[in-house]
Amino acid sequence: MAMPAPGVFAQMQSNMAATLNIDWVLGLASGILASQGITRSNGEMIALVDAWIAASRPASLLYQPYVSEAGERGPFVDANARAGFIGISSRHGYADLVRAVFEGLAFAARDCYAAMGPLPREIRL
Repeated sequence: MAMPAPGVFAQMQSNMAATLNIDWVLGLASGILASQGITRSNGEMIALVDAWIAASRPASLLYQPYVSEAGERGPFVDANARAGFIGISSRHGYADLVRAVFEGLAFAARDCYAAMGPLPREIRL
């Protein structure tokens, strides 16, 4: 991205909907709780499931974090990209789903960094 100073550029890459993925997966449980008259914020939901996530097995599920209706734009552009779980079975619970979403977002961020190429030799602020 060109900056106001001549010859200065900012390198950027972004997952289309990182926070939207977290809001969606936490909203699944929040919706069930709300139907029972229990209200929890996303922050409270994260605190509730944090220990469950720590106890779940890493990489037992794969999640592609393309939950936005607009598809994805980083590190690739595909208006038809959609989210999905791979490897789900009856032994997986809600904590496994949440962990998979977090892991999927971490890998998506890594893909964005990788798409930008090698680290710059000089950074100016």
